[in-house]
Amino acid sequence: MTVNRMRQGRFVLFILATLLAACVPIEKEASSGEAGITTLRTAITVSAPDSRERFRRLIHALTDQHPNASAEFSYVSNEVALEMLGKGELDLVIPFASAQHGNRLPVRLCSSTIMKGYIILYTNREQPVGAEALQGKRIETSASLAASLPFPVVVSSGPKESFKRLNQRKIDGYISAEGVADAALRQLGFTSIHRQLYRVVNGHAAIGDGPRAEAVDEFLTIAVERAERNRNPSYLMMQERTYGDWQTYLPLPNDKPAQN
Repeated sequence: MTVNRMRQGRFVLFILATLLAACVPIEKEASSGEAGITTLRTAITVSAPDSRERFRRLIHALTDQHPNASAEFSYVSNEVALEMLGKGELDLVIPFASAQHGNRLPVRLCSSTIMKGYIILYTNREQPVGAEALQGKRIETSASLAASLPFPVVVSSGPKESFKRLNQRKIDGYISAEGVADAALRQLGFTSIHRQLYRVVNGHAAIGDGPRAEAVDEFLTIAVERAERNRNPSYLMMQERTYGDWQTYLPLPNDKPAQN
């Protein structure tokens, strides 16, 4: 009787050990979507140092939500970044305004909103145009924004070129994502150009369309949920910040002195 009980006990232990061994791969597979991204290869496409630092902090805030994850940064133009993304050399591009390229590029937007973004309208102070009166005007913008605007535009060859044309009143306005063109405006020093808020947008990162994209999207979705729950300050700063106008104007050549 004792021998049989021992045999039965060994058999039960064998069954339990087999079941536990079978459960281990299932547990690893369930967590592999989160652990599958250890380095988030990120391109930041703004040139202004303060804007770059904000985006760096945002990405670090998201990678910090995953154990053992880190970020790797490249600082390139939007066009170069999207080309690298299409080749699988990057995981995401930020900032990236929503829905502009259609099916022309092998990229898509991440599922989660990861920041609040501002679209800026630049006009000439000597020839003012309101944000609600742009239909029929000569407006230039970047390729990444062109398809999202509700009126015909001309694709800009770059912020400096558009600012020069706007300064000479060859165009009526220039539209750009916040931070993309401000460095060029500061460098040129034009006093004739007025900067105003055009639109507030939900900001998404562009991710690739290859086999790694689903894991990247899941990584970001989990990170956003955790950052919101943990009230991460760098993440919240990009969600809750308000638009600020940094411009201070010098007198224009044709400005008249104030009358006493």
